[in-house]
Amino acid sequence: MQKAAKVKSRVPDGLQYPFAEPPPPGKLREVAPGVYWLRMPLPFALEHIAQQTMFARGETLSHINFLHSRGQLQRARGDGGIYRYARV
Repeated sequence: MQKAAKVKSRVPDGLQYPFAEPPPPGKLREVAPGVYWLRMPLPFALEHIAQQTMFARGETLSHINFLHSRGQLQRARGDGGIYRYARV
């Protein structure tokens, strides 16, 4: 079994996280009613993770822009220039 990766609690890109630390490996943390965060080791290495993350981020931004252009999301610029979106 592979070792669990060390997870940073903050990253320098300005993201803010609701928890200072991730849950311990193998333990559930409820992040919203009925939504859980679980860290667990995988039976394979994630050598492709950076590329997949880039694709996922791009696709997410594309969906957000699409929904905003259709009037289904509203956008507000908050502190530090961070945009926040909400369902209309």
